[in-house]
Amino acid sequence: MGQSMGKLPAALFLLSVGVPAMEDVGDKLAPSGAASPALVHTGRVSFQYDSPRMRLRTLSEGVLVALDDSNVAVPVVKLFGRDGYLKRRVPIAMEGATRVNVYAVAHGRDGSVAAAGSAYSSDGRGAVWLALTTPDGNTQRVIRTSPFVPRQIAIAPDGACWAAGYEKQADGRVSKEHLMLRRFGPSGVQTGAYWPRSVFQTRARYLHPTDHATMVAGSDRMGWYSNATNEYVEWSLDGQMLMRLPGPELRNNDEVNGLGFCRDGAVYLSVSRILKRPVAWEIFRLDRAAGVWCPVPRLGPFATAGGLLYGCDGETLAAETTLGSPFDLDWFRPTGN
Repeated sequence: MGQSMGKLPAALFLLSVGVPAMEDVGDKLAPSGAASPALVHTGRVSFQYDSPRMRLRTLSEGVLVALDDSNVAVPVVKLFGRDGYLKRRVPIAMEGATRVNVYAVAHGRDGSVAAAGSAYSSDGRGAVWLALTTPDGNTQRVIRTSPFVPRQIAIAPDGACWAAGYEKQADGRVSKEHLMLRRFGPSGVQTGAYWPRSVFQTRARYLHPTDHATMVAGSDRMGWYSNATNEYVEWSLDGQMLMRLPGPELRNNDEVNGLGFCRDGAVYLSVSRILKRPVAWEIFRLDRAAGVWCPVPRLGPFATAGGLLYGCDGETLAAETTLGSPFDLDWFRPTGN
């Protein structure tokens, strides 16, 4: 795969931080609290995508991060501004690779970009990687993370890149026990590993806690939600777990399809209600004091619209809704803000 996909640096090490003993939450559900302030629609932006295959879209500090395509020789991460226009392209190039898959993308407050995935050469050799691109775009460091496979990533305010994922054995099967959370410094060196796999119990139809999960960065901490465990976890920038609690009630094929961590510390989850009508999409806000998720009403025609929460832009939320096209984002703010 070339030098960029070579051996891990000799300085690579693990800092194993213990996870407090906790009850097995399994399918335990956090009760919904009183309703939070309603969300008011404040505007819509049409993004000027030049490819119908845009995927892995997420929002970070007003920047929409989208992947142009995957499973190609050189995938391109595209960054769009609040006005909907393309601001920057970040090619993910792997020396010697003919096929590159991207599992996750992230954007830092300083303008840095991260991506994670797998790459294969023409003779079938493969490796799993993490690519870190500096804010000026002049340097891209590619780190081979095998046997660790990053599935969710986010860039912390201090510039570190956090990744949640699993480890594979030589035979290709997922290891029964491994540390699920990794921290990589801006240089690409792994500086920490946390969360033993055994402390998370998956729900029926899920195989690993990182299945259908989402990671976000807050102002002074990180957040992660997993559909596989229906849990939300926060941890400090040095890896100390700060909060772990069940998510909102999920039934049948319901899934959390979006997570936002706003600048004021507010955390929102959006839930796709597969079999519930007329409300097919609900948003919840975390009540930190009570440790519960409170439903957030939406006003006007958006009260019963379906949607997908992309994240926070300051203290407002951005979402793709069924009242717009797949190229539109709608902005919402809580009443009183």
